[in-house]
Amino acid sequence: MEGIAVQSKGGVHFTLRKPVGVVGLISPWNLPLYLATWKIAPAIAFGNTCVIKPSELTPRTVTLLAEVLQDAKLPKGVVNIVHGLGSECGQALVEHPDVPAISFTGGTCTGKRLAATAAPLLKKVSLELGGKNANIIFADVENVDACVQTTLRSSFA
Repeated sequence: MEGIAVQSKGGVHFTLRKPVGVVGLISPWNLPLYLATWKIAPAIAFGNTCVIKPSELTPRTVTLLAEVLQDAKLPKGVVNIVHGLGSECGQALVEHPDVPAISFTGGTCTGKRLAATAAPLLKKVSLELGGKNANIIFADVENVDACVQTTLRSSFA
């Protein structure tokens, strides 16, 4: 893999882009296609394979995505899917010794449990927790009611 070196006043900063192996990806029920592709693409772009566990509420979307990837001739075993409850399948993915990195989007309580499990195993972890469509509506907006309606519609679409 190629490295990047950047000079600065204090020295040289070096980044080495190197695959970690298998990346565990756990995605929530909302925006199942968007969040799955958002996790899968960088994992495989950096030379990793991945195991994705979609929400048990929206499993079909990731299954259809896998069919598209298969039709696109992505090699078998690069993207793998496990279905089931987060407390069982997700937990097993986080605990697995051959999965050195985890990306999770979901609730804060679940994220805390995931981090507590992954920390003693020294796994690389990416968490997106509990955020829900932050907005800033400025005081000088012409139509506050329209902004509120747009915010509500886009937050729950």
